[in-house]
Amino acid sequence: MFKTPNFDNALDEILINLKPQQKICKQCSRVFDIFQEDIEFYHKLQVPAPSLCLECRKQRRFGFYNNILKFYKKEDARTNEKIISTFHPDSPYKIYNLEYWWSDKWGGEDYGKDYNFNKPFFEQFQKLSLAIPHSAITHYGKRVINSPYTVSILDSKNCYLSGLGARLENIYYLLTNDTLVNR
Repeated sequence: MFKTPNFDNALDEILINLKPQQKICKQCSRVFDIFQEDIEFYHKLQVPAPSLCLECRKQRRFGFYNNILKFYKKEDARTNEKIISTFHPDSPYKIYNLEYWWSDKWGGEDYGKDYNFNKPFFEQFQKLSLAIPHSAITHYGKRVINSPYTVSILDSKNCYLSGLGARLENIYYLLTNDTLVNR
């Protein structure tokens, strides 16, 4: 239950009346299905059915996220040297190299802010996002070995120019589900 009864009541009404159906995507006008399993999932999460198709939702989710382009950008931690990053050099975001970002030499708690209910959420979120350091590239966990120029990989070894994968080994030029993979 949310702390806003009107929202809860409106959402309950939407979910109770939701049946398997075909919808038209508000962005690309493609027809997409909502299955009974989807409806059960929406009930569990307490969210309404989507108005966008799967591809347009994926596009919106990843619209801010770069797992392909790599840039040289100055690190903001200790060295101020140029390092490989997914952030453009003109980007206002602070970056740390991956080793320093994962270390105990800095702490996220140093960037905590009180939420001001009198200011818009996204304005405060943007200020916070600009103040905190970001990882120059993203690796999930510390078990990524000998894998330069990779982004968003987990427990992988000997990879090059790859992104969005887990438990990869000896992979080169991997992107996402629709791309060619060279080995």
